[in-house]
Amino acid sequence: MLTPCRADFRLIAFCCALLPALLPGASAAESTCAYDIGVADAEASRLDMIVRCSDPSLLDTLSPRDDAATSYIERIAAPAGQAAFRLDLSGFAAASQSRDGALRIGGSLLVTPSAIIPAPRDGDVDLAFTITGGDAALSLPRGIDGAYHLSAGRLWDAGEWVFGKFRRIGVDAMPDLSVVQLDAHLELSPDDLGRWIGDVAASNARFWGMAPVDPTLLVLMPEAGSGGLSGGRVMAAGGATILLRIGERARLPDLYEEWVLVHEFLHLGSPLVRDTGIWFNEGIATYFEPIIRARAGWKTEEAVWLEWIDWMPRGVIDLAPPGLAQARRPYWGGALFLLLADIELRRQSDGRRGIEDCLRAILRQGGNIAIRWSTEAVLAACDREEGDAGVLSGLAARYLHHGAQLDLDALWRDLGIRKTDSGGIVFDDAAPLADARRAIVWGGAGRHWAPIGAYRATP
Repeated sequence: MLTPCRADFRLIAFCCALLPALLPGASAAESTCAYDIGVADAEASRLDMIVRCSDPSLLDTLSPRDDAATSYIERIAAPAGQAAFRLDLSGFAAASQSRDGALRIGGSLLVTPSAIIPAPRDGDVDLAFTITGGDAALSLPRGIDGAYHLSAGRLWDAGEWVFGKFRRIGVDAMPDLSVVQLDAHLELSPDDLGRWIGDVAASNARFWGMAPVDPTLLVLMPEAGSGGLSGGRVMAAGGATILLRIGERARLPDLYEEWVLVHEFLHLGSPLVRDTGIWFNEGIATYFEPIIRARAGWKTEEAVWLEWIDWMPRGVIDLAPPGLAQARRPYWGGALFLLLADIELRRQSDGRRGIEDCLRAILRQGGNIAIRWSTEAVLAACDREEGDAGVLSGLAARYLHHGAQLDLDALWRDLGIRKTDSGGIVFDDAAPLADARRAIVWGGAGRHWAPIGAYRATP
């Protein structure tokens, strides 16, 4: 588990990579396997893999981590010092029909790499891929040798790969973002899709102060008979892959009203925290999603607070005993935790600083979704960034492992927020926490944000 500090994490990683070569009798090439993956035809019905390992004994340990794929992988004759495999990808996809294994959509094949790659069961082995023949889209970093690189120990975290027939959608404003549409119908044009995706990506990069992960792949998975967005997920190992389920009848104005893609993009900017559950990562994406849309001009400030009044009560249940770490789906529990932290940080700084400032500092230290941190490390980093006032650790002591009751109605009154009988909202600027409330959506008193794109929220 990485512990955040103010050192340059990229420099540390580079030095650590060099360390084996500097030790007596050691070699930087130890425990390395190189994979040449060939796509048999335009629809990727078969994959051919040739594997060379610096330690030949590793060749006898290669197997996919999804046992269901074993029946579709044939080990064939290979020269000494190599292993060769032939994967019936069409057969496996037909049997799996799952995003966690393989799934065919038209001429596209969506594949989870941990399901199909024969890799060593033990150890942390660098896998270098070169794709020959056919077409492929994957979010792995490329080395100076032109090959894609992934640690075998990160296979479980690697996002989906796309083979076969698919459409690439250009996003001119975000050159580090690749977008592909699987081989199924969408009524929206590629230009409209690219414009919307580019606006969402730009709003995310502006919030974080940078593009959080390079490279990033967005896979659009059309769904027949529906409109809008039905869900998404992010996986990351080296780069990040966002898988987005989009209805074939989706309309451009409706997409700007949707929260799903903004939520998934937000995941890119924070380290993966799992030792106390998903509350931290899901809380960030749930809490800041409406804020980002307001700053982009796609949501009003009133609509942000109305959403929280309607949905934050779910978080009260998560924060109550036995505590947030025990909650089953703590999306709103995590969001409420962050709201409480944001209010206190804004109160202490007269609105100048909030929880977003410490999250950006963690990202600058290298803490994006491709890196795992502990809850303790994240909370400590935020407290240090915010002047060691102990706001995050204090909230964690109260709500994380034991839980406590929270009077949410009293909190709304202190913030100066009241929902009217007609469904509107009234702000009371004389309330005790009104200054903190005004700073939260806009990131500080007097802050103004240039709208992004052409869509505008209707008051």
